[in-house]
Amino acid sequence: METVLPPAGTFIPSWPGNLIMLGVILLLCFSLLAFRKKSEFVKWLGSGYAAVGLSSAFTLLVVIMGLVPQRPSMNFYHLLGWTHIAASWPFYIIGLLMVFSLFLSMSKRIRKLTISNGIFILNHLGMMLILLAGGLGKSDFQELTMKLKMDEPVWYAYNSQGGRDDLDFALEMNEFNIDYHLPVLQISNPQDEIIKSAELDTAINKTIIFKDYQIEIKKILPDAVMNKQGYTAARHPAAVIAAKLTFKKENAKESAAAWISSGSRMAPPKTVKMESFTISIRSRMPKVYETKADLFTKQGAQYPVSIKVNEPIKVNDWVVYQSSYNQAMGRWSNTSTMTIVKDPWLPMVYTGIFMLIAGAMGMFIRGKSYTVKKEE
Repeated sequence: METVLPPAGTFIPSWPGNLIMLGVILLLCFSLLAFRKKSEFVKWLGSGYAAVGLSSAFTLLVVIMGLVPQRPSMNFYHLLGWTHIAASWPFYIIGLLMVFSLFLSMSKRIRKLTISNGIFILNHLGMMLILLAGGLGKSDFQELTMKLKMDEPVWYAYNSQGGRDDLDFALEMNEFNIDYHLPVLQISNPQDEIIKSAELDTAINKTIIFKDYQIEIKKILPDAVMNKQGYTAARHPAAVIAAKLTFKKENAKESAAAWISSGSRMAPPKTVKMESFTISIRSRMPKVYETKADLFTKQGAQYPVSIKVNEPIKVNDWVVYQSSYNQAMGRWSNTSTMTIVKDPWLPMVYTGIFMLIAGAMGMFIRGKSYTVKKEE
């Protein structure tokens, strides 16, 4: 099926077609109850054997998804469906069988509502919701890319095919900020393998002992440009991290001084090479970056927003994530890239996850009691 047919995910209709499909699946679930005693297949489907087998098969598919890059290609893996597991026929067929298996298992316990049966049903119903919402909601999922420029309102975004989609809101970028990690000094061997590293706090002098050398960091400049004397502090797009070091060999009376720096798009890195090692500074690594913008709606509203990495904002049905920026410009970037996501079925997935967590907590708290019968 995977070889001769398009991926199964392409056959899932968007709203309201997927809602109708959900109704058909639930109708099939109830129809299976009539064949539970007559059909050996339906009897097996509601057993623990089916649960273990289907769960193992589903887990195997998820493992393949993690090992094989999920992107279009024309190799042998693509013919097997391994490059698009979440849209493949095995994924959907096994997922559908798992839904039937979960429903049949629940139907046995629902007749007698006890605490144990309630926990069992909570777990199984939660997993059913996750499978149904994850599979049927795929066609309604949208992910767009919005590219912002300083002081220019943007009312549109681009999809994965490069097409332009108009939005019901706009963002106008007016500020961009980056918070960097502490600079890192690195010592590497002649094969360019890092053998020692240390974070450098700009407010504290640090001394590093390596082999028979005493390396002392005298000054650190987070933003610096080169001059005749070495480096001087300057806020500039071409600025680098610079540090002034002194080296003193064991038993030596005098020490030597030198500057090292990270590179930038306009300046090469500066290192210090000793007999058997090289000292350098790693290029700065951003810890948090943030875009400050004005949000406009078609209803005429306007208010400021701040979008940080891992701190998205919600606008109508969309969630706006900070995803990238002009890395060559760094903190002086005048562009910012947003990823805009709409997933109307996500609340149903979250509901299923919370039900699973509640069920797991119930199993943990309640446990299982055993009765040992004494032999006469």
